[in-house]
Amino acid sequence: MRKRVGWVLVVVGGLIVASGVLFVFGSILVWLKEGTASPLGINQFWGGGDLQTEWVGLNKLADKFRDIPMGGVIAFGGLAVVWLGIGCLEWAEKSEAKRYSRY
Repeated sequence: MRKRVGWVLVVVGGLIVASGVLFVFGSILVWLKEGTASPLGINQFWGGGDLQTEWVGLNKLADKFRDIPMGGVIAFGGLAVVWLGIGCLEWAEKSEAKRYSRY
C-alpha cells in the first residue's frame, strides 16, 4: 500500500512539474509574440491585487512574494510532491526489508 501511495505521489508530482514548466513555456511564447514580458505572479491566486487579511504577517509575506512567477511556484510545488513520493517509496522499502529480515 505504501508503495502505491509513493508512486501515485511521484506521478502526480511529475504532472504538476510538467504543468508548471508548460506554464512558463507558454509565458515565454507570449513574450516572444508580443514583445513584452508580464509573467503572472502568485498574486493571481487571490485575484491579482494585494492580499488584505486581518493577519499582518500573511499580508507581509504576500507583499514580499507576490511577483514570483506562478509557473515557477507550480513547478516547485510539484517537485515537493515528487520528493514526498520518493520519501514514501524509500520508507516502504525500508519497512519491507525490515519485515523480511525478521525471518
